[in-house]
Amino acid sequence: MKVIEKIMVPVDYSPASAAALIYAANLAKQLGASLDVVHVWETEPHVPADAQIANKDGKLQSLQEVVHQEALRSMAEYLARVDLGGVELTSSVLSGPVVQNLTQRAEQGIDLIVIGTHGRSGFQRFLLGSVAEKVARAAPIPVLIVRGSQVEQA
Repeated sequence: MKVIEKIMVPVDYSPASAAALIYAANLAKQLGASLDVVHVWETEPHVPADAQIANKDGKLQSLQEVVHQEALRSMAEYLARVDLGGVELTSSVLSGPVVQNLTQRAEQGIDLIVIGTHGRSGFQRFLLGSVAEKVARAAPIPVLIVRGSQVEQA
C-alpha cells in the first residue's frame, strides 16, 4: 500500500473548495502528509497573449501578469481565512486549461487529490459539467471528491 505524503487540493475559492481543503488538512494531520493547494485560472482564448493594461500608476503591464498577481493575492487571502491546524503546505497559481493543469500537477510527486464539488445534479450538471468528475477521470492518481456540505471545521 502506497503511503500518502502529499495531498493536492485544487481550489476555486468557493465554499465547496474550502470544505475540501479542511477535509484534506484533517486527513493530512492524521497521515503526517503535506498539502499542495492549487488554483488554476483559465486564460481567455480571445485575449491576445501580449495584451497590456495600465496599472494605477499609468504604467503598462502585461494583462497576464496583472491577473497572475491578483490570483496570488487571492490565494494568500483565502489561505489566511481557513484554519488548517498547522499542516505544512505549499500553494501555487497556474493558468490555462483547468483539468489539464491539475492532472499534470498530479504527476509531480502528488499521492492523492482531494477536490470539492458543488453537488449539482440533473440538467444543471449536464450543462455545467463537473470539474471534480473530469479530474477524477483524467488523474493518474486517486481522487477523493468532497461535497461542500459534508465537512465541518476541525
